[in-house]
Amino acid sequence: MKTPTEKAQELYYKVRDYIYTSNAHFAEDDCEKNCAILVATEVKESLQRNTGYAQCVIDLEYWEQVIVELNAM
Repeated sequence: MKTPTEKAQELYYKVRDYIYTSNAHFAEDDCEKNCAILVATEVKESLQRNTGYAQCVIDLEYWEQVIVELNAM
């Protein structure tokens, strides 16, 4: 598993790359939708490996730290 800092950077660059390498700036609604889908996919993949309450708590703490790292960028 990536560190929260690594995951924050990965998400940041995925969204940035999507925006700058597509026509996203021409279709704002699609950009917002597709960026939200990118993030939702990340969370879904995290939940799919969830094996119980303890893992859920770990994942929750992990995603909270990813948010902290994104806010610090």
